Amino acid sequence: MAHAKNHDYHILAPSLWPLLGALAGFIMLFGAVLFFHDSGPWVLLAGFVGVLYV
Repeated sequence: MAHAKNHDYHILAPSLWPLLGALAGFIMLFGAVLFFHDSGPWVLLAGFVGVLYV
């Protein structure tokens, strides 16, 4: 590790969780819009479960 650079801040490893959380939040938002337009709660529930999982 002779060429390793020490930073004054912490660099996180790449992760897919923020992307999955944002996608689940968007699905939940889209499901809420559909729910308010009387299309059923199933997309809203799928997004909510996704947000809880993440």
